[in-house]
Amino acid sequence: LVILACGIKKERYTAHEFVVACANKKVIKPRPGYSVDITEDCCSQKELDDFCAKAEVLEVCLSLSNSIIRSLKCPNLKTLTPCQSGRPAIKLQDNDKLREFDIPDNIYYPKGEPIFEVSRNQLPRSTIDKLKRICPICTIEGSTPSSETTKEEMTKCEVGYTDYSDKELVDLCAGKQIIEPKKGYYLTLNSSKVSEDDMNRLCRNAVRMEICIIIEHSKYKSLRCPNLKELKPCRP
Repeated sequence: LVILACGIKKERYTAHEFVVACANKKVIKPRPGYSVDITEDCCSQKELDDFCAKAEVLEVCLSLSNSIIRSLKCPNLKTLTPCQSGRPAIKLQDNDKLREFDIPDNIYYPKGEPIFEVSRNQLPRSTIDKLKRICPICTIEGSTPSSETTKEEMTKCEVGYTDYSDKELVDLCAGKQIIEPKKGYYLTLNSSKVSEDDMNRLCRNAVRMEICIIIEHSKYKSLRCPNLKELKPCRP
């Protein structure tokens, strides 16, 4: 019997609640139609250790960026699936304390899915080479990127319609480096419409944004845009 969401009874739950509930479980999956984004501000090192320690089946979107996490070890993993098709199941980027990422060589993952995105951490070369063997189509780089990313090479999300929901905007633009509207359109995002996890997912990789973000009367604890270099309002 597989207990989805690790037995959480609530209809909606946070990434932290999911990680804690799934500690030392063998099968870790959210409910159908419900995805959870686990980020660097979600959990402690021990909580992540317990989350992965006994996992054999893992359906997740785990993204650590500019974190203080030292290691990620899933020694018993057999199957790894992203929370949403097309997104990496595990993304590790710009973690200067991360020196260990341990998973078995023979894990199963859905064909054609880039389950890893790894760059600019302190992982040993043997780990980088191992990840490349496991997933040849994945973006895997060492502590220094292969080349400096130019403006033209940056991933871009350009929205040119007005009837998007806030959640659709996050799903469309999360992970992109440039987030801006097409000429004549405006982007807004409100804390009453998306979770703190989603808001941070949108901001995490953004280098340039043209948007109005409204956070009011919320229970948000943080908004992190660690790579942001240029920010413009949605309207003059």
